[in-house]
Amino acid sequence: MAQPLELPQKGEVKIEFAERFSITRLRNGCRLLEIKKPVGRKRGLWFTYLLVPKGQPVPKGYDYDELVSIPVRTVTCASGFHVSLVALLGHFDAVVGVSGKMRVGNERIHEMLDAGEMAALGDSQNMNMETLVETRPDVAFIYGSGSDFDMQEKIHQFGITPGLICAHLEAQPLGVLEWIKFIGAFFQKEAIAQAYFDSVKTQYLNYQRVADAVAQKPGVIVGHNRKGAWTTHGSSAWFVQFLLDAGANYILEPKNEYEENVVSLEVAIQKGIKADYWVNPQWDVRKISELLGQDKRYGIFKSVQTGQVYNNNASAFNNGRNRFWETGMMEPQVVLADLIKIFHPELLPEHKLVYYRKLD
Repeated sequence: MAQPLELPQKGEVKIEFAERFSITRLRNGCRLLEIKKPVGRKRGLWFTYLLVPKGQPVPKGYDYDELVSIPVRTVTCASGFHVSLVALLGHFDAVVGVSGKMRVGNERIHEMLDAGEMAALGDSQNMNMETLVETRPDVAFIYGSGSDFDMQEKIHQFGITPGLICAHLEAQPLGVLEWIKFIGAFFQKEAIAQAYFDSVKTQYLNYQRVADAVAQKPGVIVGHNRKGAWTTHGSSAWFVQFLLDAGANYILEPKNEYEENVVSLEVAIQKGIKADYWVNPQWDVRKISELLGQDKRYGIFKSVQTGQVYNNNASAFNNGRNRFWETGMMEPQVVLADLIKIFHPELLPEHKLVYYRKLD
């Protein structure tokens, strides 16, 4: 990783790919963090944090929803990706609570949960507020979607600062990773966050340029049939961008700003018949025969007939949890290299798949 550089004392922090937050450096190390509400009924500014280093006076003239003394000492995390961001900044020990084992694969977290050394809080919408209050983190990192189901107001009412993470709404894989700058501001580790991001960005863009040169872009679908409808899990805008950056053509649904479109089973089957590749079918599937056992109609898919079906479950923690949604989001350049290797193997002849496996 590149050595951290000194950051300017004042002014806007350069946010290159993320669209859901901004950071402004104020005097005396203070920071103004603004969360931008996603597309919906009420666009625009959504939530604002004023970060003030311990011992510094609170600057006047700024409106904010939460006043936070930095660096924070303890946090809770809603997902394994949040844990990974915090750990990369060197503050794994600051994590005192997580949603539970379902959304976090980190082995050490599982061990601590089993030993009673880590609080299990439950998912964001079903959070155990009593446990959260007992844990008393400086910041509780949670998902923020700009919907009526968000938990920040309830958490605030209990005297806890909610840390809204909207990375899953970003339109770019590098935009997802860029949230490390947001978390880095709470720990006063912005230089480390910037250096890591810059290193990954350079590698990612190099791979992207390699794929940009291809003339033929194969058609790709994602997801699977679930209860008579086609679920496009994993096809949020940032994942669609992965496919495009890897030199593929995502043919299942129109690319929109952040929400998945509803895809009927009839349309999905029509697309599947033509698609050259099928990626990210049901999360635990390892063999094409398993897919055919779930729905024989998959047998008419071109990708099934040619053996071009790939799943993102090749890398797992010791406890079996998929690493793609945690460490994979920390190294999007590796995920992109995997996808280029799948769609255009001649472009990266030396690369071996890390997060993806070919279903046999």
